Amino acid sequence: PKYKVLKPLEPTGRFLPPVEIRQYDPMVIAEVTFGSETEGMRAALSSGFRSIARFIFDSKGEGQHDDAKREKIAMTSPVTAEMGDGSYKVAFVMPSKYTAETLPTPKDSRVQIKNIDSHTLAALSFRGRSPREPDVEARKQQLLALLKKHDVSPVQGGATRVYQYYPPFAPNFIRLNEVLLPVESPSTT
Repeated sequence: PKYKVLKPLEPTGRFLPPVEIRQYDPMVIAEVTFGSETEGMRAALSSGFRSIARFIFDSKGEGQHDDAKREKIAMTSPVTAEMGDGSYKVAFVMPSKYTAETLPTPKDSRVQIKNIDSHTLAALSFRGRSPREPDVEARKQQLLALLKKHDVSPVQGGATRVYQYYPPFAPNFIRLNEVLLPVESPSTT
């Protein structure tokens, strides 16, 4: 997704961007939500990824005839996950040429097309395998400590997000992941 860095906070390691406060542009996502019955973040990511991948690779959509032209939607990165209140949301950001109205209707009713308004997130980048929930919690605590150190206020009740930029078969040393938290926009004065 497109964003503008509002404020770099500090470096987190060699070959990684600093912790950043980012203003994300509005975007359209395809999202699947899983409740507390899901067996954790990894199960939600796996199932959500497959559901949304089926949508973008076979995106004729409901209500279209078999002879309708098949729309090819490019796969984008990152794959995003949002965790909060015992639920998980997995999403792909749709290519910017689409609006919620121009995308085909998903055949799978669990896949929802949503418009997301511009928003501000703090991002902590790291390399390695796909994070498990304890990894995400540890990175979240690291990010919260850095936000406190730099007088940046997280949004109360804001969900933790995980962005994964590389496929699962990519070597861990190149895989870029991020833990992100909604924050109040820093003042520009």
